[in-house]
Amino acid sequence: MIMNTFSDWLNKQIQASNLTYSEISRRGGPSHARISQVVAGAKPGLEFCLSISQALHIPPERVFRQAGHLPPRIIGNNESDEILDYFQALSERNRKTVLALARTLHEQQTEYTIDEAD
Repeated sequence: MIMNTFSDWLNKQIQASNLTYSEISRRGGPSHARISQVVAGAKPGLEFCLSISQALHIPPERVFRQAGHLPPRIIGNNESDEILDYFQALSERNRKTVLALARTLHEQQTEYTIDEAD
């Protein structure tokens, strides 16, 4: 079941990237044949997960978690898991920028919500 979920997820990631399997391979990803095997349902190994994460610019933890090599997060949902994986992959400076942006957006949303109630 995890592998079908991973296959579906990987296929969506590849479609979103607008890259062919050959282009992914040229970017340092797995071979065209191996990508085809995994999309068809073969179990992805750790090396596959790492190379596909690098080629598609997805945090490795996200790929490992999707492939079942890391346990799912206990709290959260798919979107919160995704944002945490991307956030943790950022440099310290960029994490501070994202945090400041999130705080600003939250404050604006709170102000907007309060204004709506009036």
